[in-house]
Amino acid sequence: MKHVANPEELQHLLHGVANASTRQALQAQHPGLVAAAQQLLEDYNFDGIKLVLPTTLFDARYELNLDSTEVHLIYVGPCHQIGDTIVHVPKEGVVFAGDVLFRLCTPMGWWEHTKSGFVVST
Repeated sequence: MKHVANPEELQHLLHGVANASTRQALQAQHPGLVAAAQQLLEDYNFDGIKLVLPTTLFDARYELNLDSTEVHLIYVGPCHQIGDTIVHVPKEGVVFAGDVLFRLCTPMGWWEHTKSGFVVST
């Protein structure tokens, strides 16, 4: 997480884009990055966010009991990030998949996807 989700890096980028001279220098080298950062700047404020690393790590599955509610964390593999995980609450019949699940399209895939055997049927 500290390598791919560090809010300090986003804060640094957004403050740089907000500064006219820094934005101009970035625009010359990375116009797409400037466009993405300007959109983030309009919608989000990452100031004051502190990264808190997990205290428990798991390889494939981790099961929790939260106030008598069974919750399964399932690592699905590198999808968009290296730690993509879905959350399954069996009693409620709910899966929180975020942007790991795609409908009516085929996402970009890597070899790890085909080895995992993870399949969602509709």
